[in-house]
Amino acid sequence: MVLLVLWAVARALAGPWLQEPGAAYVKAAALRFASDRYVDPEGRPVEGLAYRGDTAALYAEVGLARHLQAVVYAPWVAAANLAGEARYLRRGGGDLEAGLSAGGRAGLQV
Repeated sequence: MVLLVLWAVARALAGPWLQEPGAAYVKAAALRFASDRYVDPEGRPVEGLAYRGDTAALYAEVGLARHLQAVVYAPWVAAANLAGEARYLRRGGGDLEAGLSAGGRAGLQV
């Protein structure tokens, strides 16, 4: 039983899933967050806020070579924050993430 558990844990910690050269994984997502309150810097809850943030994003992994892939997360954000007379609106690209993933271990097929 102990060996079965150790084997299962080793498989779970095997590492990242990398795309084969020329293969790709792409995901589109839509997210919404809304709130009518916030916490001030002193830790006190404050009512009377109208906030809504919408995000549309694409995530992609593209295999470049064996054990190497490019990864990109590209969000588009639209946010509105109304508190009393203050009004804040934002629309545009969010925090773009781009990088490379590399991996592979002896004895494991990636």
